[in-house]
Amino acid sequence: MVHGALHLAEQWSAFRGRFGWLVQMRTTGSGPVAGLLELVVVVGYAAWLILGLRSLRGPRTEDPLFDGSRLARAHAAVARPAALVTAAAALLHAALLWLPRWLGHASHLESYELLRSATGTLPHLVLAALGLSAFSLHVAAGLPGALFTVGALRSAEARQPARLVSSGLGVSLFLLGVQLAGWHATGAGTVWPVRVVEPRESAPLEE
Repeated sequence: MVHGALHLAEQWSAFRGRFGWLVQMRTTGSGPVAGLLELVVVVGYAAWLILGLRSLRGPRTEDPLFDGSRLARAHAAVARPAALVTAAAALLHAALLWLPRWLGHASHLESYELLRSATGTLPHLVLAALGLSAFSLHVAAGLPGALFTVGALRSAEARQPARLVSSGLGVSLFLLGVQLAGWHATGAGTVWPVRVVEPRESAPLEE
């Protein structure tokens, strides 16, 4: 959940143009520490997916926040499938777009060009639609439980407002992700118009 939001914030640097995206990725997406973190995240998503699939065999665990409200019922209905699809989509996204860079077969520039050329194809559009939808639902349904787990949401009166806030956050992240995917796919914003002007590139793009 946190990684997805941070990754989206990082990738929004694409609206500064190709050069701006490359500068951002060289700052936060390069080096041994970044590579180790990426590996940890991928392993975490894989473990999360495996555990989630195994949990389908057992009984559904009771949500300590469930109070029977309409929003609580909606969150309970989407929580498990949204988490599983989010993990699966994240792994596919990493394998298709980032694995070549991890293995040293592609530079950041080549990864950027792949984003621009592949996002508009049908398989990647389907992956983006499923992944962004699932991630947004996962945030909406999972954030209140996460706050409860760390002890930040104990009051019964705060639970419904927390669900409303998490739902709004999920919708916001969905809109931001769709806007970015639409720009990569078509060169135009999906939700609102956007025009990206490439700055004069004062440094070489190749790594």
